[in-house]
Amino acid sequence: DLSANVGGIEVQLLSHGTLLERNTLSAGEGGINIGDSNGAQLTDNVVQQTTATGITLDTSNGAVLRRNDLRFNDGGIELSDSSGARVESNNASGTTGTGIAIDGASLNIVLTRNAAGSNGGAGMEITANAPAGQGVLIDRNTAMSNGDDGILVEGNGHTIVANTAHLNGEWGIYSNGVNVDGGGNLAAGNLLNGFDAAVARAKRIASALRGALVTNSTVRPRLATSLILPLVPTWRSA
Repeated sequence: DLSANVGGIEVQLLSHGTLLERNTLSAGEGGINIGDSNGAQLTDNVVQQTTATGITLDTSNGAVLRRNDLRFNDGGIELSDSSGARVESNNASGTTGTGIAIDGASLNIVLTRNAAGSNGGAGMEITANAPAGQGVLIDRNTAMSNGDDGILVEGNGHTIVANTAHLNGEWGIYSNGVNVDGGGNLAAGNLLNGFDAAVARAKRIASALRGALVTNSTVRPRLATSLILPLVPTWRSA
């Protein structure tokens, strides 16, 4: 138990194959930070009420993040320039920022069965870019009641399948990159800040996504039930 600790847990500088299991960090200034270290396994850890992101993975490949409780921090999970990770069954909810963020050169990531709800920002935000089929598999996650989008995918090369995103502050599932809808995604009851904002965003989407397919989308005063994805050759409608 590392409660009220300033630094959290640091795994840095070629500390490959590290196992972190059943640790508790709370009410401190640091979470679990993995940098320049491959093959880390983080399982059944609890990081709560810190002024940092629960788990940060930077330039570290082949990690497994499974069943970690990362609620009530400044952020839940952040992966940057880290490929080959499996992020499964984590709870990244109730943060003041984004639940799960993946950016940089992060290839072949599996993001599955995670919960990211009631965050101040987006539930999940994917800005990494990858060749087609080599990005993030976003599979069976739940993003509910977030302040921004439920699942925001701004990068390319990702597959979005069987996710649920309801009652979010903006779109349920929104992508402005070249990504694949694998089907089975559900998004309903997601709110925009009034009719003007809804119309403005709809116009911006229409101009930015020429040749796009917009499915299951409704723009009404304070209501947008939305799944917005650019059309690619492997498109499968939900």
